[in-house]
Amino acid sequence: MTKHALITMEGRSLGYHAKAKRLMSELKVSSNGELSTLWTNAELPPELRAKACVAAGFLRMRAAIPSMIELAESAIPEVAWGAANALALIGGRTVINPLIEIVQHSPYETARQSAISALGRLRASRAEGLLCQVLLDPNETEKTRTFAACALMHPRKRKMVVDKLLLAVNDPSASVKWQVLMALGTTGDHGAVKIIRKCLTDRTLVPGLPPREGTVAYAARRAIKSLLLSP
Repeated sequence: MTKHALITMEGRSLGYHAKAKRLMSELKVSSNGELSTLWTNAELPPELRAKACVAAGFLRMRAAIPSMIELAESAIPEVAWGAANALALIGGRTVINPLIEIVQHSPYETARQSAISALGRLRASRAEGLLCQVLLDPNETEKTRTFAACALMHPRKRKMVVDKLLLAVNDPSASVKWQVLMALGTTGDHGAVKIIRKCLTDRTLVPGLPPREGTVAYAARRAIKSLLLSP
């Protein structure tokens, strides 16, 4: 590992520690043990439990992984999000398969979406096939397909992923299509430009995004620019 990478990791770790301390101050706890009593207490408000989970993530509490896996399957959206977020922050190979299982089998849509997001942040290559499957499944909700596209947004050059993203350019949802185009811009695959160009005239606006950056055409321009600048 290079000196620069070590410095970057150390700086990120220090930043995480500061964020954890701030959350613990908000939660009025001073130790890891006190923190664990918050996320395990089902009678507490979901937002508070979620904050406790995220604090554990910032602290990289590997001892909390079993609890976070269990909570990531929660029917309570805030708790599921907080626990999945914690797993993404803690990282490591041991968290990937449980997150994959949540995506595959959980009956709770928000838990699945949170797990998809965590897998994307972990850049879990073994989850790429599943994420592509979710992205292209018309039975999945628009929001879940959008989460899958976002999870595939990190730099990848595997042909399988690029091919699936190119298929998803035809998704009927502007939200999914916008996110797919942004993901394609990170792949470094110059061969994708030809298909992306077909979206340059699509002025459909993604709900909730500002008019200037929220059209499919804007995402297509961004993707092409990124690809042409990539080696």
